[in-house]
Amino acid sequence: MHDQPIPPSPAVRLQRVGRTQTENRLAVPITEAAEQLGVSYQTLWRAIREGGFPGIKIRGRILVPIRAIEMLMESVTSSGQLVDVAEWTAVWRAETAVAEVG
Repeated sequence: MHDQPIPPSPAVRLQRVGRTQTENRLAVPITEAAEQLGVSYQTLWRAIREGGFPGIKIRGRILVPIRAIEMLMESVTSSGQLVDVAEWTAVWRAETAVAEVG
């Protein structure tokens, strides 16, 4: 075993499918987010609908915040462990609520 510290992992950034890098969108449609995460549209939609993943509803359209995906991936890569997205979302919401109160 080496006692050298592990260097910090680089920030994770969501690649926009079929888009140019010049677009500075804050959220993507479920189809695009699901493709990037490697899950089906229905799987991601159910997670959002059941409160297990952050989403934005504008009228009938559902979007996924890019930053939420980036934060999730950063959590996974920094911990090096299996991260349950519903548990991660619950902790994230709780921490956000505490930060707003404080």
